[in-house]
Amino acid sequence: MAGTFYPCDGARLRTAVESFLGGASAARAAIPLRGVIVPHAGYRYSGPIAASAYSLLRPAVPVIERLC
Repeated sequence: MAGTFYPCDGARLRTAVESFLGGASAARAAIPLRGVIVPHAGYRYSGPIAASAYSLLRPAVPVIERLC
């Protein structure tokens, strides 16, 4: 769905994602998180909310394990 729900150009996509993450609130979780449930509609609809959810994971980046 590139070009419909998110930019199809890689540079524009990167700029959009960086903008959403840069504008995300600096909220902190009360306890260490084990995961987040994040909306995945088109970026114009859910981008800022998804970025807010992902920003809660920033403190855990050094210890996040990927299973794939």
